[in-house]
Amino acid sequence: MSEEALKLDPSCSAANSYARWLDIDGNIRKERFYVLGITLYYDEEHKLHRLDGPADESASYSGWYYHGEQFDCSTQQEFERILKLKAF
Repeated sequence: MSEEALKLDPSCSAANSYARWLDIDGNIRKERFYVLGITLYYDEEHKLHRLDGPADESASYSGWYYHGEQFDCSTQQEFERILKLKAF
């Protein structure tokens, strides 16, 4: 799902040090914890998931996930290669 398709949940705000973005069905798809500097991305079942970058990211850590399954990699290219190998 593209970032443009998400809307900021009005019940959260940067003043509360927390924000979340919802998809058209109201599912949480992205959360940002400002104080901790962490951003998390989810699929429609609220499992960590992101295809275009790490689903768990901060200044010192990046975690690549595909529908809740974590992959041990350090770059986007490596993540894409693992997903292609997993498809076979």
